[in-house]
Amino acid sequence: MNQTNYPYNDVRRITNLRQLIRENAELFPSKAAFRYRVNKSDIKEVSYTELKQDIDAFGTYLLAKGFREKKVAVIGENSYEWLLSYFSIVNSGNVVIPLDRELAPAELKNMLIRSEVSLLIYAESCQGSLSELSELTSLDKICMKEIPDILTEGSSLIASGDHSFDEYDLDDDALAMIVFTSGTTGKSKGVMLSHRNLAMDTYGSCSNVYVADNSILFLPLHHLYGLTACILVPFLYGRSVCINRSFREIGDDLKLYQPEILFLVPLLIESLYKKICVPSAKLGDKQLEFVKQAFGGKLEIIVSGGAAINPNHIEAFRSFGIEVLNGYGITECSPVVAVNRNQYHKDGSVGISIREGEIMIDSPNENGEGEICVRGDLVSKGYFQMEEETAAAFRDGWFHTGDLGYLDPDGFLFVTGRIKNLIILDNGENISPEELENMLLVYPIVEEVVVCEENKKMTAVVFPNAQYVSEQGITDVQQQMEQIVKDVNKDLPHYKKLQSVRIRETEFKKTATKKIIRSAI
Repeated sequence: MNQTNYPYNDVRRITNLRQLIRENAELFPSKAAFRYRVNKSDIKEVSYTELKQDIDAFGTYLLAKGFREKKVAVIGENSYEWLLSYFSIVNSGNVVIPLDRELAPAELKNMLIRSEVSLLIYAESCQGSLSELSELTSLDKICMKEIPDILTEGSSLIASGDHSFDEYDLDDDALAMIVFTSGTTGKSKGVMLSHRNLAMDTYGSCSNVYVADNSILFLPLHHLYGLTACILVPFLYGRSVCINRSFREIGDDLKLYQPEILFLVPLLIESLYKKICVPSAKLGDKQLEFVKQAFGGKLEIIVSGGAAINPNHIEAFRSFGIEVLNGYGITECSPVVAVNRNQYHKDGSVGISIREGEIMIDSPNENGEGEICVRGDLVSKGYFQMEEETAAAFRDGWFHTGDLGYLDPDGFLFVTGRIKNLIILDNGENISPEELENMLLVYPIVEEVVVCEENKKMTAVVFPNAQYVSEQGITDVQQQMEQIVKDVNKDLPHYKKLQSVRIRETEFKKTATKKIIRSAI
Protein backbone atom coordinates (compact mmCIF):
# COMPACT_ATOMS: atom_id res chain seq x y z
CA MET A 1 0.00 0.00 0.00
CA ASN A 2 1.36 3.42 -0.93
CA GLN A 3 1.70 5.85 1.97
CA THR A 4 -0.57 8.38 0.27
CA ASN A 5 -3.42 5.88 0.68
CA TYR A 6 -2.56 4.96 4.25
CA PRO A 7 -4.56 7.05 6.75
CA TYR A 8 -2.85 9.06 9.47
CA ASN A 9 -3.93 8.50 13.05
CA ASP A 10 -6.67 10.87 14.15
CA VAL A 11 -5.26 13.08 16.93
CA ARG A 12 -6.08 16.64 17.93
CA ARG A 13 -3.85 19.40 16.63
CA ILE A 14 -2.01 21.62 19.12
CA THR A 15 0.18 24.67 18.53
CA ASN A 16 1.84 25.13 21.94
CA LEU A 17 2.59 23.21 25.12
CA ARG A 18 0.30 25.29 27.32
CA GLN A 19 -2.62 24.18 25.16
CA LEU A 20 -1.51 20.56 25.66
CA ILE A 21 -1.53 20.85 29.47
CA ARG A 22 -4.80 22.82 29.68
CA GLU A 23 -6.74 20.56 27.31
CA ASN A 24 -5.51 17.40 29.02
CA ALA A 25 -6.74 18.69 32.38
CA GLU A 26 -10.16 19.24 30.76
CA LEU A 27 -10.29 16.03 28.71
CA PHE A 28 -8.66 13.61 31.18
CA PRO A 29 -9.01 15.30 34.59
CA SER A 30 -8.60 12.23 36.82
CA LYS A 31 -6.28 10.27 34.50
CA ALA A 32 -2.75 9.77 35.86
CA ALA A 33 -0.32 11.93 33.91
CA PHE A 34 2.65 10.53 35.82
CA ARG A 35 3.32 7.56 38.06
CA TYR A 36 6.61 7.11 39.90
CA ARG A 37 8.17 5.43 42.89
CA VAL A 38 8.43 7.46 46.09
CA ASN A 39 10.33 4.54 47.63
CA LYS A 40 10.63 0.82 46.99
CA SER A 41 6.97 0.07 47.68
CA ASP A 42 5.01 3.34 47.43
CA ILE A 43 3.82 4.66 44.06
CA LYS A 44 2.82 8.29 43.58
CA GLU A 45 0.25 9.26 40.96
CA VAL A 46 -0.19 12.78 39.62
CA SER A 47 -3.40 13.37 37.64
CA TYR A 48 -3.59 15.75 34.70
CA THR A 49 -5.60 18.12 36.90
CA GLU A 50 -2.95 18.02 39.64
CA LEU A 51 -0.18 18.49 37.08
CA LYS A 52 -1.84 21.62 35.71
CA GLN A 53 -2.30 22.98 39.24
CA ASP A 54 1.37 22.41 40.03
CA ILE A 55 2.46 24.03 36.76
CA ASP A 56 0.20 27.02 37.40
CA ALA A 57 1.68 27.45 40.90
CA PHE A 58 5.33 27.08 39.83
CA GLY A 59 4.80 29.29 36.76
CA THR A 60 3.14 31.98 38.88
CA TYR A 61 6.07 31.84 41.31
CA LEU A 62 8.60 32.29 38.48
CA LEU A 63 6.79 35.33 37.10
CA ALA A 64 6.43 36.82 40.57
CA LYS A 65 10.20 36.50 41.08
CA GLY A 66 10.88 38.39 37.86
CA PHE A 67 11.61 35.45 35.57
CA ARG A 68 9.75 36.55 32.47
CA GLU A 69 11.16 35.72 29.02
CA LYS A 70 14.38 34.65 30.71
CA LYS A 71 16.57 31.63 30.02
CA VAL A 72 16.30 28.93 32.68
CA ALA A 73 18.47 25.80 32.76
CA VAL A 74 17.36 22.47 34.26
CA ILE A 75 19.77 19.72 35.30
CA GLY A 76 19.13 16.46 37.11
CA GLU A 77 18.04 12.85 36.80
CA ASN A 78 14.61 11.98 35.40
CA SER A 79 11.97 12.95 37.96
CA TYR A 80 8.58 14.55 38.39
CA GLU A 81 10.36 17.67 39.67
CA TRP A 82 12.38 17.89 36.44
CA LEU A 83 9.28 17.62 34.30
CA LEU A 84 7.32 20.07 36.45
CA SER A 85 10.18 22.56 36.12
CA TYR A 86 10.21 22.11 32.34
CA PHE A 87 6.49 22.75 31.78
CA SER A 88 6.45 25.63 34.27
CA ILE A 89 9.35 27.35 32.50
CA VAL A 90 8.12 27.09 28.91
CA ASN A 91 4.47 27.81 29.75
CA SER A 92 5.39 31.00 31.61
CA GLY A 93 7.04 32.40 28.50
CA ASN A 94 10.56 31.59 29.61
CA VAL A 95 13.11 29.57 27.65
CA VAL A 96 14.31 26.22 29.00
CA ILE A 97 17.83 24.88 28.50
CA PRO A 98 17.96 21.18 29.49
CA LEU A 99 21.49 20.13 30.43
CA ASP A 100 23.18 16.75 30.75
CA ARG A 101 23.79 15.91 34.41
CA GLU A 102 27.02 14.16 33.39
CA LEU A 103 28.59 17.46 32.29
CA ALA A 104 31.91 18.30 33.90
CA PRO A 105 31.68 21.45 36.11
CA ALA A 106 33.74 23.51 33.67
CA GLU A 107 31.58 22.46 30.71
CA LEU A 108 28.40 23.18 32.67
CA LYS A 109 29.68 26.66 33.46
CA ASN A 110 30.54 27.25 29.79
CA MET A 111 27.07 26.24 28.59
CA LEU A 112 25.34 28.43 31.18
CA ILE A 113 27.40 31.40 30.02
CA ARG A 114 26.92 30.65 26.31
CA SER A 115 23.14 30.39 26.65
CA GLU A 116 22.83 33.46 28.90
CA VAL A 117 21.03 31.60 31.69
CA SER A 118 19.44 33.66 34.49
CA LEU A 119 18.19 30.78 36.66
CA LEU A 120 19.43 27.22 37.23
CA ILE A 121 17.02 24.62 38.60
CA TYR A 122 19.00 21.60 39.77
CA ALA A 123 18.54 18.25 41.46
CA GLU A 124 20.23 17.81 44.82
CA SER A 125 22.28 14.97 43.30
CA CYS A 126 23.94 17.52 40.97
CA GLN A 127 25.24 19.71 43.80
CA GLY A 128 28.82 18.65 43.08
CA SER A 129 28.62 19.90 39.48
CA LEU A 130 27.99 23.46 40.70
CA SER A 131 31.46 23.90 42.18
CA GLU A 132 32.69 26.27 39.47
CA LEU A 133 29.60 28.51 39.38
CA SER A 134 30.36 30.73 42.37
CA GLU A 135 31.72 33.51 40.17
CA LEU A 136 28.47 33.66 38.16
CA THR A 137 27.00 36.15 40.62
CA SER A 138 24.02 37.00 38.40
CA LEU A 139 22.91 33.36 38.27
CA ASP A 140 19.99 32.48 40.56
CA LYS A 141 19.55 28.88 41.66
CA ILE A 142 16.67 26.68 42.84
CA CYS A 143 17.24 23.20 44.21
CA MET A 144 14.44 20.80 43.31
CA LYS A 145 14.02 19.86 46.96
CA GLU A 146 12.62 23.38 47.44
CA ILE A 147 9.79 22.78 44.96
CA PRO A 148 7.12 21.77 47.56
CA ASP A 149 7.59 25.13 49.31
CA ILE A 150 7.56 26.93 45.95
CA LEU A 151 4.25 25.29 45.04
CA THR A 152 2.76 26.41 48.33
CA GLU A 153 3.89 29.98 47.72
CA GLY A 154 2.68 29.94 44.11
CA SER A 155 -0.72 28.57 45.11
CA SER A 156 -1.03 31.33 47.73
CA LEU A 157 -0.26 33.96 45.10
CA ILE A 158 -3.00 32.57 42.86
CA ALA A 159 -5.47 32.45 45.77
CA SER A 160 -4.71 36.10 46.53
CA GLY A 161 -5.57 37.13 42.96
CA ASP A 162 -2.32 36.77 41.00
CA HIS A 163 -3.39 35.55 37.55
CA SER A 164 -0.19 36.57 35.74
CA PHE A 165 0.62 33.02 34.65
CA ASP A 166 -2.89 32.19 33.47
CA GLU A 167 -3.19 35.46 31.58
CA TYR A 168 0.28 35.43 30.02
CA ASP A 169 -0.05 35.87 26.23
CA LEU A 170 2.01 32.95 24.96
CA ASP A 171 3.25 33.27 21.38
CA ASP A 172 3.26 29.96 19.48
CA ASP A 173 6.38 31.03 17.59
CA ALA A 174 8.24 32.29 20.64
CA LEU A 175 11.48 30.57 21.60
CA ALA A 176 10.71 27.76 24.06
CA MET A 177 13.92 25.72 24.22
CA ILE A 178 17.60 25.80 23.46
CA VAL A 179 18.86 22.23 23.15
CA PHE A 180 22.57 21.64 22.87
CA THR A 181 23.49 18.94 20.40
CA SER A 182 25.70 16.15 21.65
CA GLY A 183 27.38 15.89 18.29
CA THR A 184 30.16 13.43 17.61
CA THR A 185 32.37 16.10 16.07
CA GLY A 186 33.06 19.78 16.72
CA LYS A 187 31.56 22.32 19.11
CA SER A 188 28.04 21.63 20.37
CA LYS A 189 25.37 23.87 18.87
CA GLY A 190 22.37 25.34 20.69
CA VAL A 191 19.31 24.44 18.62
CA MET A 192 16.50 27.01 19.04
CA LEU A 193 13.01 25.50 19.17
CA SER A 194 9.66 27.26 19.43
CA HIS A 195 6.39 26.06 20.96
CA ARG A 196 5.09 25.51 17.43
CA ASN A 197 8.12 23.36 16.51
CA LEU A 198 7.56 21.08 19.51
CA ALA A 199 3.78 20.98 19.14
CA MET A 200 3.88 20.17 15.43
CA ASP A 201 6.47 17.45 15.91
CA THR A 202 4.36 15.93 18.67
CA TYR A 203 1.22 16.09 16.53
CA GLY A 204 3.07 14.63 13.55
CA SER A 205 4.64 11.83 15.57
CA CYS A 206 1.25 10.83 16.96
CA SER A 207 -0.14 10.70 13.44
CA ASN A 208 2.37 7.92 12.69
CA VAL A 209 2.53 6.01 15.98
CA TYR A 210 -0.47 4.98 18.07
CA VAL A 211 0.15 4.93 21.82
CA ALA A 212 -2.29 2.53 23.48
CA ASP A 213 -1.64 3.28 27.14
CA ASN A 214 1.11 2.98 29.73
CA SER A 215 4.68 3.74 28.71
CA ILE A 216 7.82 4.11 30.81
CA LEU A 217 10.27 6.99 30.67
CA PHE A 218 13.75 5.43 30.43
CA LEU A 219 15.54 7.96 28.18
CA PRO A 220 17.28 11.04 29.62
CA LEU A 221 15.10 14.14 29.50
CA HIS A 222 17.91 16.49 28.51
CA HIS A 223 17.87 14.71 25.16
CA LEU A 224 15.01 15.84 22.92
CA TYR A 225 13.98 12.35 21.81
CA GLY A 226 13.35 11.44 25.45
CA LEU A 227 11.22 14.54 25.97
CA THR A 228 9.19 14.51 22.75
CA ALA A 229 8.68 10.77 22.31
CA CYS A 230 8.45 9.68 25.95
CA ILE A 231 6.45 12.62 27.34
CA LEU A 232 4.77 14.85 24.75
CA VAL A 233 3.59 12.08 22.42
CA PRO A 234 1.86 10.00 25.15
CA PHE A 235 0.42 13.23 26.59
CA LEU A 236 -1.29 14.12 23.30
CA TYR A 237 -3.06 10.75 23.54
CA GLY A 238 -3.91 11.42 27.20
CA ARG A 239 -1.87 8.45 28.42
CA SER A 240 0.05 7.80 31.63
CA VAL A 241 3.84 8.04 31.72
CA CYS A 242 5.67 6.02 34.37
CA ILE A 243 9.01 7.51 35.43
CA ASN A 244 11.98 5.20 35.81
CA ARG A 245 14.52 6.87 38.10
CA SER A 246 17.34 4.35 37.72
CA PHE A 247 18.27 1.75 35.12
CA ARG A 248 18.96 -0.62 38.01
CA GLU A 249 15.19 -0.71 38.58
CA ILE A 250 14.28 -1.38 34.95
CA GLY A 251 13.28 -5.02 35.51
CA ASP A 252 11.09 -4.19 38.50
CA ASP A 253 9.52 -1.22 36.70
CA LEU A 254 8.62 -3.27 33.63
CA LYS A 255 6.72 -5.76 35.81
CA LEU A 256 5.18 -3.03 37.98
CA TYR A 257 3.95 -0.64 35.28
CA GLN A 258 3.18 -3.21 32.55
CA PRO A 259 3.85 -0.92 29.55
CA GLU A 260 2.20 -1.43 26.19
CA ILE A 261 4.76 0.71 24.35
CA LEU A 262 8.33 1.81 25.01
CA PHE A 263 10.47 4.49 23.38
CA LEU A 264 14.13 3.44 23.47
CA VAL A 265 17.51 3.80 21.79
CA PRO A 266 19.34 0.79 20.31
CA LEU A 267 21.76 0.52 23.23
CA LEU A 268 18.87 0.09 25.68
CA ILE A 269 17.17 -2.41 23.37
CA GLU A 270 20.41 -4.38 23.24
CA SER A 271 20.73 -4.22 27.04
CA LEU A 272 17.19 -5.54 27.51
CA TYR A 273 17.82 -8.23 24.94
CA LYS A 274 20.89 -9.42 26.87
CA LYS A 275 19.21 -9.02 30.26
CA ILE A 276 15.95 -10.81 29.41
CA CYS A 277 15.95 -12.57 26.06
CA VAL A 278 19.38 -14.24 25.99
CA PRO A 279 19.18 -15.89 29.45
CA SER A 280 15.69 -17.19 28.67
CA ALA A 281 16.86 -19.29 25.72
CA LYS A 282 17.52 -22.24 28.02
CA LEU A 283 13.83 -22.38 29.01
CA GLY A 284 12.76 -24.01 25.76
CA ASP A 285 8.98 -23.98 25.29
CA LYS A 286 8.57 -21.69 28.29
CA GLN A 287 10.80 -18.95 26.83
CA LEU A 288 8.04 -16.95 25.15
CA GLU A 289 5.91 -16.67 28.28
CA PHE A 290 8.95 -15.82 30.40
CA VAL A 291 9.99 -12.98 28.09
CA LYS A 292 6.48 -11.56 27.85
CA GLN A 293 6.11 -11.51 31.64
CA ALA A 294 9.58 -10.02 32.11
CA PHE A 295 8.41 -7.06 29.99
CA GLY A 296 5.24 -6.76 32.05
CA GLY A 297 2.95 -8.99 30.00
CA LYS A 298 1.43 -6.25 27.79
CA LEU A 299 4.31 -4.88 25.71
CA GLU A 300 3.51 -4.81 21.98
CA ILE A 301 5.61 -2.01 20.50
CA ILE A 302 9.13 -0.64 20.96
CA VAL A 303 9.92 2.55 19.03
CA SER A 304 13.65 2.91 18.46
CA GLY A 305 15.48 6.11 17.57
CA GLY A 306 18.85 7.79 17.84
CA ALA A 307 20.92 5.31 15.79
CA ALA A 308 20.70 2.27 13.55
CA ILE A 309 19.43 -0.89 15.23
CA ASN A 310 20.81 -4.38 14.85
CA PRO A 311 18.37 -6.32 12.60
CA ASN A 312 18.97 -9.44 14.73
CA HIS A 313 17.33 -7.68 17.67
CA ILE A 314 14.29 -6.73 15.56
CA GLU A 315 13.82 -10.35 14.53
CA ALA A 316 14.33 -11.62 18.09
CA PHE A 317 11.77 -9.30 19.63
CA ARG A 318 9.31 -10.03 16.83
CA SER A 319 9.53 -13.73 17.67
CA PHE A 320 8.28 -12.81 21.17
CA GLY A 321 5.34 -10.81 19.77
CA ILE A 322 7.00 -7.41 20.25
CA GLU A 323 7.32 -5.23 17.15
CA VAL A 324 10.34 -2.88 16.99
CA LEU A 325 9.63 0.24 14.92
CA ASN A 326 12.69 2.15 13.81
CA GLY A 327 12.52 5.92 13.40
CA TYR A 328 14.73 8.82 12.42
CA GLY A 329 15.13 12.21 13.99
CA ILE A 330 17.52 15.06 14.57
CA THR A 331 17.47 17.78 17.21
CA GLU A 332 16.98 20.53 14.63
CA CYS A 333 13.64 18.90 13.68
CA SER A 334 12.22 18.71 17.22
CA PRO A 335 13.43 15.84 16.70
CA VAL A 336 11.23 13.22 14.94
CA VAL A 337 11.34 13.29 11.13
CA ALA A 338 10.15 9.82 10.14
CA VAL A 339 9.04 6.65 11.89
CA ASN A 340 7.64 3.26 10.98
CA ARG A 341 4.01 2.81 11.93
CA ASN A 342 2.31 0.22 14.13
CA GLN A 343 0.75 -1.63 11.20
CA TYR A 344 2.71 -0.20 8.26
CA HIS A 345 6.46 -0.69 8.37
CA LYS A 346 9.46 -1.94 6.43
CA ASP A 347 12.52 -3.59 7.93
CA GLY A 348 15.69 -1.63 7.24
CA SER A 349 13.85 1.65 6.86
CA VAL A 350 13.17 4.41 9.37
CA GLY A 351 9.58 4.75 8.21
CA ILE A 352 7.66 7.47 6.45
CA SER A 353 7.69 11.20 7.06
CA ILE A 354 5.47 12.39 9.87
CA ARG A 355 2.64 14.79 9.16
CA GLU A 356 3.84 18.43 9.27
CA GLY A 357 7.21 17.44 7.80
CA GLU A 358 8.45 17.01 4.25
CA ILE A 359 11.56 15.07 3.19
CA MET A 360 13.64 15.79 0.12
CA ILE A 361 16.77 14.00 -1.10
CA ASP A 362 19.26 16.61 -2.28
CA SER A 363 21.56 15.89 -5.24
CA PRO A 364 20.74 12.16 -5.47
CA ASN A 365 23.15 9.82 -7.24
CA GLU A 366 22.19 7.16 -9.75
CA ASN A 367 20.78 5.05 -6.90
CA GLY A 368 18.62 7.88 -5.56
CA GLU A 369 20.91 8.41 -2.57
CA GLY A 370 21.73 11.93 -1.43
CA GLU A 371 21.53 14.28 1.53
CA ILE A 372 18.34 14.08 3.58
CA CYS A 373 16.68 17.51 3.84
CA VAL A 374 13.58 18.46 5.85
CA ARG A 375 11.18 21.37 5.91
CA GLY A 376 8.00 22.19 7.80
CA ASP A 377 6.82 23.67 11.09
CA LEU A 378 8.83 21.10 13.03
CA VAL A 379 12.14 22.59 11.81
CA SER A 380 14.18 24.91 14.06
CA LYS A 381 14.92 28.49 13.05
CA GLY A 382 18.62 27.89 13.63
CA TYR A 383 21.44 27.84 16.18
CA PHE A 384 21.68 30.24 19.11
CA GLN A 385 24.24 32.96 18.34
CA MET A 386 25.83 30.91 15.54
CA GLU A 387 24.83 32.75 12.37
CA GLU A 388 27.43 31.16 10.10
CA GLU A 389 26.47 27.61 11.11
CA THR A 390 22.78 28.49 10.75
CA ALA A 391 23.27 29.83 7.23
CA ALA A 392 25.17 26.71 6.22
CA ALA A 393 22.54 24.24 7.48
CA PHE A 394 19.25 26.07 6.84
CA ARG A 395 19.00 26.98 3.16
CA ASP A 396 16.04 27.95 0.95
CA GLY A 397 13.52 26.71 3.52
CA TRP A 398 15.20 23.31 3.92
CA PHE A 399 17.26 21.99 6.81
CA HIS A 400 20.21 20.02 5.48
CA THR A 401 20.67 17.20 7.97
CA GLY A 402 24.11 16.03 6.88
CA ASP A 403 22.72 12.48 6.71
CA LEU A 404 22.66 10.36 3.59
CA GLY A 405 19.69 8.31 2.47
CA TYR A 406 17.03 7.59 -0.10
CA LEU A 407 13.24 7.29 -0.39
CA ASP A 408 11.71 4.15 -1.88
CA PRO A 409 8.62 4.24 -4.14
CA ASP A 410 6.31 3.91 -1.11
CA GLY A 411 7.88 6.89 0.65
CA PHE A 412 9.88 4.90 3.19
CA LEU A 413 13.15 6.57 4.18
CA PHE A 414 16.38 4.57 4.33
CA VAL A 415 19.34 6.21 6.08
CA THR A 416 22.67 5.03 4.70
CA GLY A 417 25.27 7.17 6.45
CA ARG A 418 26.57 10.56 7.44
CA ILE A 419 28.26 12.93 4.99
CA LYS A 420 30.98 13.85 7.50
CA ASN A 421 31.79 10.17 7.97
CA LEU A 422 32.27 9.45 4.27
CA ILE A 423 35.62 7.91 3.43
CA ILE A 424 36.91 9.30 0.13
CA LEU A 425 39.45 7.01 -1.51
CA ASP A 426 42.34 8.10 -3.72
CA ASN A 427 40.42 6.90 -6.78
CA GLY A 428 37.53 9.23 -5.93
CA GLU A 429 35.14 6.52 -4.72
CA ASN A 430 33.03 7.39 -1.67
CA ILE A 431 32.41 4.81 1.03
CA SER A 432 29.80 5.11 3.75
CA PRO A 433 31.32 3.36 6.80
CA GLU A 434 27.87 2.79 8.33
CA GLU A 435 26.96 0.44 5.47
CA LEU A 436 29.92 -1.82 6.29
CA GLU A 437 29.40 -1.51 10.04
CA ASN A 438 25.79 -2.72 9.73
CA MET A 439 26.98 -5.74 7.77
CA LEU A 440 29.38 -6.65 10.60
CA LEU A 441 26.93 -5.99 13.43
CA VAL A 442 24.77 -8.94 12.42
CA TYR A 443 27.52 -11.25 13.74
CA PRO A 444 26.99 -11.90 17.47
CA ILE A 445 30.72 -11.65 18.23
CA VAL A 446 30.64 -7.95 17.27
CA GLU A 447 29.53 -5.74 20.15
CA GLU A 448 30.57 -2.43 18.57
CA VAL A 449 32.41 -1.56 15.38
CA VAL A 450 33.71 1.48 13.54
CA VAL A 451 35.01 1.33 9.98
CA CYS A 452 37.69 3.88 9.17
CA GLU A 453 40.78 4.39 7.05
CA GLU A 454 44.02 3.54 8.85
CA ASN A 455 47.38 3.63 7.06
CA LYS A 456 45.60 3.78 3.71
CA LYS A 457 43.65 0.62 4.56
CA MET A 458 39.92 0.19 5.09
CA THR A 459 39.88 -1.07 8.66
CA ALA A 460 37.19 -2.49 10.94
CA VAL A 461 37.88 -1.52 14.55
CA VAL A 462 35.95 -4.03 16.66
CA PHE A 463 35.00 -4.19 20.32
CA PRO A 464 33.97 -7.86 20.73
CA ASN A 465 31.08 -9.26 22.73
CA ALA A 466 32.88 -10.77 25.73
CA GLN A 467 29.91 -12.91 26.78
CA TYR A 468 29.58 -14.47 23.34
CA VAL A 469 33.34 -15.07 23.13
CA SER A 470 33.25 -16.84 26.49
CA GLU A 471 30.14 -18.91 25.78
CA GLN A 472 31.46 -20.06 22.41
CA GLY A 473 34.94 -20.82 23.77
CA ILE A 474 36.61 -18.58 21.17
CA THR A 475 40.34 -18.40 21.85
CA ASP A 476 41.45 -16.18 18.97
CA VAL A 477 39.10 -13.23 18.39
CA GLN A 478 41.40 -11.69 15.79
CA GLN A 479 41.33 -14.83 13.66
CA GLN A 480 37.55 -15.13 14.01
CA MET A 481 37.03 -11.52 12.90
CA GLU A 482 39.37 -11.90 9.96
CA GLN A 483 37.25 -14.82 8.75
CA ILE A 484 34.08 -12.76 9.18
CA VAL A 485 35.59 -9.93 7.14
CA LYS A 486 36.43 -12.40 4.37
CA ASP A 487 32.78 -13.52 4.33
CA VAL A 488 31.52 -9.91 4.21
CA ASN A 489 33.98 -8.97 1.45
CA LYS A 490 32.61 -11.66 -0.86
CA ASP A 491 29.52 -9.56 -1.58
CA LEU A 492 31.29 -6.21 -1.89
CA PRO A 493 32.78 -4.45 -4.92
CA HIS A 494 36.57 -4.27 -4.85
CA TYR A 495 36.82 -0.67 -3.67
CA LYS A 496 34.56 -1.32 -0.65
CA LYS A 497 36.37 -4.40 0.64
CA LEU A 498 37.75 -4.27 4.18
CA GLN A 499 41.50 -4.78 4.30
CA SER A 500 42.25 -5.16 8.00
CA VAL A 501 40.74 -5.73 11.44
CA ARG A 502 41.80 -4.20 14.73
CA ILE A 503 40.45 -5.51 18.04
CA ARG A 504 40.03 -3.11 20.96
CA GLU A 505 39.75 -4.07 24.61
CA THR A 506 37.42 -1.26 25.72
CA GLU A 507 34.13 0.04 24.35
CA PHE A 508 34.10 3.19 22.26
CA LYS A 509 33.65 6.60 23.83
CA LYS A 510 30.09 7.81 23.27
CA THR A 511 27.90 10.88 23.43
CA ALA A 512 25.08 11.26 25.96
CA THR A 513 22.76 9.62 23.42
CA LYS A 514 25.11 6.65 23.11
CA LYS A 515 26.46 7.44 19.67
CA ILE A 516 30.09 6.55 19.11
CA ILE A 517 32.39 9.57 18.97
CA ARG A 518 34.37 8.80 15.83
CA SER A 519 36.85 11.64 16.34
CA ALA A 520 37.98 9.96 19.57
CA ILE A 521 39.08 6.76 17.79
